[in-house]
Amino acid sequence: MGVKATRKDFVLDVGSGGHPHSTADVLVERFLDDLPGHRSHAPVVADRPLICADIHNLPFRDNAFDYVICNHVVEHVDNPGAALAEICRVGKRGFLGLPTEF
Repeated sequence: MGVKATRKDFVLDVGSGGHPHSTADVLVERFLDDLPGHRSHAPVVADRPLICADIHNLPFRDNAFDYVICNHVVEHVDNPGAALAEICRVGKRGFLGLPTEF
């Protein structure tokens, strides 16, 4: 399944919502309130640093993270190309999960 994060990696989860990845050190979520039709209606988890930000404009320096996880988010954004460019800008490598072929 490609490259995986290691225990030593500094990991960002973009669009973490109510189910952040267990290896994530920092979480990013655009919507902190429970919105109708948003994800699984699970409350946003904030058990580690949580940043409210948009995937198109992440507030991190270039290559700030060793690994970026973005699972089931890009298919919902207005500009997927810009979102992917921003993920690549802040992370050295990562995992992108989509529910269907994109």
